[in-house]
This record gives sequence, C-alpha cells and structure tokens, in this order.
Amino acid sequence: MVNVLDIKVLRDLWSMRVQVLSIAMLVAAGVAVFVMSVSNYRALVGAMEGHYRYERFADLFAGMTRAPLVIANRLREIDGIGIVEPRVAKPVRIVREDTNLPISGRIISLPAEGQPLLNRLHLVQGRWPDPLHPEEVIINAAYAEARAVRMGESIDVVLNGRLQDFRVVGSALSPEFVFATRSAVPLPDDRNYVVLWAAEDAVASAFDMKGAFNDVAMTLAPKASLAPVLDEVDRLLAPYGEPEPTIAAISPRTAFLKTSWRSRRH
Repeated sequence: MVNVLDIKVLRDLWSMRVQVLSIAMLVAAGVAVFVMSVSNYRALVGAMEGHYRYERFADLFAGMTRAPLVIANRLREIDGIGIVEPRVAKPVRIVREDTNLPISGRIISLPAEGQPLLNRLHLVQGRWPDPLHPEEVIINAAYAEARAVRMGESIDVVLNGRLQDFRVVGSALSPEFVFATRSAVPLPDDRNYVVLWAAEDAVASAFDMKGAFNDVAMTLAPKASLAPVLDEVDRLLAPYGEPEPTIAAISPRTAFLKTSWRSRRH
C-alpha cells in the first residue's frame, strides 16, 4: 500500500531528477574508475611478475672484496639456496670527449658462452658479444638512448685506474637495472650512469679476479626460510671482505627487502 510519505518522496525525487541523475552518474563514474584502477594494477603486477620470472631475476645478491670460485660451490650447498652465479662486478668511470661531467657506471662479467643463468639480458639493439673479441660490450638501453650511442661505437672505460677501449655491440634491458643510478641517488641519471656487460676474462683480468669473484646472484629454493639462508651466506662470505648491502628476495615471489648486511667497503 502506497502511503502519503511514499508519494511525497517520489514527487521530491522527480522534482530533483536532474540532481539525482547527476549524483548517480558521479557514483557510476567513481565505481568505473575504481574497477579500472584495480584492473590496471593487477595487469601491471602480472606483467612485472612475468618479466622477472622470464628474465630469471635473482632473489639474493651479495658482494665481497674477493673470494675464490670454490666458495661458490659451498654457497650451492647451503640448505635453501637454489641457483648460484658468481661474477665480477666493479664500479667504473667513462671518458667522453663531448662532456666534462663525470660519467660513472658499473661493469659486470658475462659467462664465456650464452646468457647468464640469472638476471638475463633482453637485447634491444645489436648482438651478443663474440667470445673471441673481449673488447666487445653490451650497455644498458637507457644510457644508449640518452647518449645516442650507435652500435659499433667505441667507449673509453677506466678500469682499475687504466683506460681501456671497448666497442659497443649491443644495448639491453636487465631486470637488475630497471633504474640504473649511482649508489645513494634515488633517481636514475641515464645520461651520466651506464651499465656495461663484458666478457668474463676481460673483466677478471682488469681487476685481478682470475679464478675469483666479488659478486654473486642467487635464488631461493622453494619454501626456503629466508633468515637462516642470509645468516649462513653472511657467515660463509664474511672472511672475504665486507659485503655490500645485500638486497634479499626483491623478486615478487618473496616480496621482502633486507638491507641490514654490512655496508659497502669501497
């Protein structure tokens, strides 16, 4: 039964139909924006997880002064560790004639053949370095674009106090360097910071690292407990120099950040 109050409400709504319609459209627009935002967020998270999974992004990184390669085998024996990839990674300086600004960077060794086991590179331009030509390097795509670096162009790199000429044969994206920047600088500086990947023999020879490594990337085994793994890695690497701050389990699989390891010595 319709009473007088119901009739009055209907009449009031009808008299304010424009305002009511406007409010309804505003609420609908808000709901639509919320649904779209959630959908975009899920799509971005899915793309991120797929990218890190496809490029085999490491869960753990550790640095030290110098450790013999046999230590990598001992790291593999730690309960909870999956893949272990030792490498040589060092800060470098770039010399360019077209600028007086300091250009710093980081050079990382590549395996003798093929892609690294972890932190695989996605070539944007060029090709993979020829193992018979240790002077060939790949650089990060952001620097190549910012500086308009052409494939085949020479790049002068100061390695351990000595100037060495390399030849750029490719540019690449790396899950390890989504934002390439100097230590303690929060924003990327693509024009003044470069990441280089060069043959293992060339990098090891330049820094007296033959048969040794100073950086290692690792993955966690399924269902591994993070804290005991970090403690064991820390104990094993402690005699070989103060490790850099270690980013642990930055991958989406573990979603955990730990930077409490000893601060960088160099």
